[in-house]
Amino acid sequence: MLSKADTVAGPTYTRWLAPPAVFLVHMAVGQLNALSVLLPSLATGLEVSQATVGWAYAVASLFLGIAPALVGSWVDWQGPRKAIVVAAGLFCAGLILAGIAVSRGSTIGFVAAYGLVAGFGIGMGYLAPVATLVRWFPDRPGLASGFSIMGYGAGGLVGAPLARMIVDACGRTPDGLQRVFLILAVVYGVAMLVGAWLLRIPPRGWTPFGFVPPRSTTVVTEIPVAPDVALKTPQFRGLVIVLLCSAIGGAGFLGHAAGIFTAMTRSPAEAAAAFVAMLGLANMLGRVVWPIVSDDRGRKRTFSLMFLVMALAFCAVPWAAAERSTGGFIVASMVAVACFGGGSAMMPAYVRDLFGTMGVGAIYGRVLPARAAAGFFGPVFIVSASGALATIPAVASHAWSIVFLVLAAIALVGGLVNRTIRRVDGAKAHLGEMLTMTPFAVKGVAVAAGSGVSPATVVAWSVVGLPVLWAIADSLFRIIRYVG
Repeated sequence: MLSKADTVAGPTYTRWLAPPAVFLVHMAVGQLNALSVLLPSLATGLEVSQATVGWAYAVASLFLGIAPALVGSWVDWQGPRKAIVVAAGLFCAGLILAGIAVSRGSTIGFVAAYGLVAGFGIGMGYLAPVATLVRWFPDRPGLASGFSIMGYGAGGLVGAPLARMIVDACGRTPDGLQRVFLILAVVYGVAMLVGAWLLRIPPRGWTPFGFVPPRSTTVVTEIPVAPDVALKTPQFRGLVIVLLCSAIGGAGFLGHAAGIFTAMTRSPAEAAAAFVAMLGLANMLGRVVWPIVSDDRGRKRTFSLMFLVMALAFCAVPWAAAERSTGGFIVASMVAVACFGGGSAMMPAYVRDLFGTMGVGAIYGRVLPARAAAGFFGPVFIVSASGALATIPAVASHAWSIVFLVLAAIALVGGLVNRTIRRVDGAKAHLGEMLTMTPFAVKGVAVAAGSGVSPATVVAWSVVGLPVLWAIADSLFRIIRYVG
C-alpha cells in the first residue's frame, strides 16, 4: 500500500489529481508560516519573551533544509506516499508533544518538540511530493513546481486565521494551548494523509498525450544525471548560491515585516496586520506568475530578470519611505516578496532542467539547505545590521536604507551567479547509475494516467480551493479595514 510500486498510476488516474494532493501536503506543513500568530499566547503561557519562543520557528526553519538533505535519496527510492505518511507522523507528533510541553510550562520541551520533531516532518513533507508533480507535467515543469511551492505559502495564509479561530475557541491558558496543538495535529494530519492517498507517480516513460519535448536550451539536459554526480558539478553549487541569494532578503523581510513597516513608514501598529496580509498575497502570486513566465522564457532568463526586479524593488523600499509614500512602500515591498516566492517556486524546475527528472527529489533536497540558511540568517541579518547601524550617529537615520541596499546587492550577486550556469557536460555517462534509483514496475498497466478532468478532480480542487478563498477573503477584509 505504501510501496513505490503500489503508487504507480493506473488507467483511470488523471494527472490533475496530483496538484491538489501536493497542495494539501504543502499547505499542512506550511503551518510553520503561521506560527507567529501563536507566539504572543505561547509567550504568556510559558512566561517567557516572544523572542525565546521564536527559537522554535528558527530551529524548524533549519530542519526545513536539513531534513530534505538527509532523506532526499530515500524519498526518491521509496516514493512520495510512504515519505508523506512518515512526514505526517513526525509533524503531528511534534505538534502534540509541543502542546504537552506548553501545558507543563517547558520552553525547552516546546522548542525541541516543534523545532526538532515537527521541523523534521515539515522538511520531509516539503520535499516528498515536489518531484512527483514535476514528473506529471513535463510540458509545464515551472507551473508544476510553482503550484507545489505555492501550497507551502498558502499554509501561512490559511493557517493564520485558522489558528486565531482555534485559540479563540480553546483559550490562551496552557491547557487551552495544548488543545489548540492537538486540534492542529488532527486537522493537518488528515490533510496530509488525504494528499498521500490521492497522489500517484507516473509510469516510467509516461508523457501527456501529444507532448513533444522542446528542443534543448542552453541549460536543459537531455539525459538524467545521477545525484552523486550532480552534487560535484559547478551547476549544483551555482543553484545553491542562486537559491540563497533569492531567499535571504525575502525571508529576512517577511520575518520582521510588521516592525519594518511601522518603523519606516511611521504607520500605526494596527496597520501592520494589513501590510503582512498584502505580503502574503504577493508571496503566493509570485509563486505562480514567475514559474509561468519561466516555462515560456526558460528558467535561466527568468531568474536573471527576477533578480533584477528584486534588486530594484529593494532599492525602491527605502526611497518610498524617504518620500513618505506609504503606497509606494507597500507596492515595492510586495514586488520584492513576489520575487522571493518566485525564486523558491522555480527552483525544483531549475533542478529538473539541469539534471533531469529521475533524481530531482534527491538533488533538490541537497539544494534546500540554502533555503533553510536564508530562513535562519535572513531575519538575524535584518535585526543585527539595523541595530548595529542605529548605534552609529553618522548613519543612524539611514540604517534601514543601508540594509535594503545590501539586500539589493545580494540580489545582484545572485543574478551574476545565475548567468554563469551552463548545461551539465557528460550527462550520458551517468544514465546507468540513474536508472538504478527507479526500481518499480508498472504492474501490467499498458495505458495509464490520462490528462482529463473527472468528478473526483473537481472535488479535490474544491477541497484545497475553499480554504484558500476563505483565507484570501480574511486577508482582503483586513486590508479594506486598514485602507478604510
